[in-house]
Formats: sequence, structure tokens, C-alpha cells
Amino acid sequence: MFRASGYLIFLFLLCCSSLLYAHPHVFIDTTVTVRFDDKGIVGFQITWLFDEMFSSMIIGDFEENRDGTFSKREIENIREGAFSNLKNFHYFTYISVNGKDCSFLSVTEFTAAIHGERLIYQFFIPCRISLEEGEKTVKVAAYDETFYCDIAFADNDPVSLQNSEGYTVRYEIVQNKKNPIYYGQVFPFETRLYIRK
Repeated sequence: MFRASGYLIFLFLLCCSSLLYAHPHVFIDTTVTVRFDDKGIVGFQITWLFDEMFSSMIIGDFEENRDGTFSKREIENIREGAFSNLKNFHYFTYISVNGKDCSFLSVTEFTAAIHGERLIYQFFIPCRISLEEGEKTVKVAAYDETFYCDIAFADNDPVSLQNSEGYTVRYEIVQNKKNPIYYGQVFPFETRLYIRK
């Protein structure tokens, strides 16, 4: 059983952060891998790299044998105790196609790892997008509406493509000035992909 008392308090604050009017307390660098097949997009693999402070809390609570890696059981404990609740926050990820939301009910392939002293989460969002006709604009936004977590696309290789042969893809990362969060004070970033078969 992991030592959860301090972490559960932190998780409670994270979940109730809209009441705190707080500055960001968790900082995440995110990258997106777009998976294709012969019909279009299959979904999006999301990778989060956490700041050192939050990393130390999760590693301290869940990495039981202190060998610098997570076992399968430890990863499952993290999924249950420090990830699955983010379903209530849409996993901080919002996807649209030509302006229409691409909703998803769950994520798969969750794993966690330690890189140096920093924590990494990785998970897959199934989201079938047909690319049979014309160019489509796909947006992947990453933000926490409460701004308790500050999420930014990584400086290096924020977007990668998997099995994208046969498609023309270009992308840009921009701030969405039409979708302010945190009482209108913050404009979240999003990746805009322009894709044609």
C-alpha cells in the first residue's frame, strides 16, 4: 500500500482547484503522436513530462522498491490513484475536426516512467477520423480550465506522425485567442494539423 496521505490531499486540491484561484502548481510539457492507417487517423498518443516537484511526489508515493523504475503493479497503482480521476477533466485534452468536437469516453495504453528525476505519463486517445476526401483541419488543444496545471507543448518535437505514408501533413502550434480559460486570463495553446490524403 503506497503512502497516500500527503498525495491524496494534493489530489483533492487538484480536483477542487477551481475554488482556489491559484497560480499553476503543476507544470507539464506535452507531445502528441498522431497515428494513421490507410483510412485516416486512428487516434493520438499523448506524452506528459512533469515538473520536478510533482514528479518527486508521485515517485515518492508509488515507486516502492526505489530501483528507479516502475513495475507493472506500480504503474497500475498510479493509473488508479493518480490518473484515472483525470477523466473528470477530459484528460486535459480537447480534439476537434473542422471545428466539430471529436469526443472520447476513455483512454487506453496508459503507462508511467521515470526519466532522470522527472515523471512521464503516456496514454492513447482512440479517435477515428476519416481522411478519404479533401483536406481536414484537426486541432489538439491541451489545457486545464482551472489553470492549476500549466500545460505547454514541448519545445522539441511537439508533434510526430506514425504510419503517415500517403498523407500530406503540416502543423502549427498557436494560442487560441477565441477560447480563454481561467476567468479569461489565459489563452491555451493548441496544435493545428492540416491533413490531406
